[in-house]
Amino acid sequence: MCAIIADRRVPGFTHWDCLNMDASISSTVNTALALQDANLAQEIQARVLKKALNAQADTALTLMQSLPVLAVDATLGSRIDTHA
Repeated sequence: MCAIIADRRVPGFTHWDCLNMDASISSTVNTALALQDANLAQEIQARVLKKALNAQADTALTLMQSLPVLAVDATLGSRIDTHA
């Protein structure tokens, strides 16, 4: 709460001693807004990273599917790639 302080020099004059509280509230609001901006930036970075990882996974899968099959389920050593 703000304290009402009567100034005895001027009859009937009062003012609110809210400077410290106003600064505190302003600081708290500014901090909350800064954190909100930081959270939004991190969320965007996470989405970009996820899209990049998905694109890399798709590329790796396409590459793996384009390679010839060099081994099959059979007796060990039945098909060996001698050109590798």
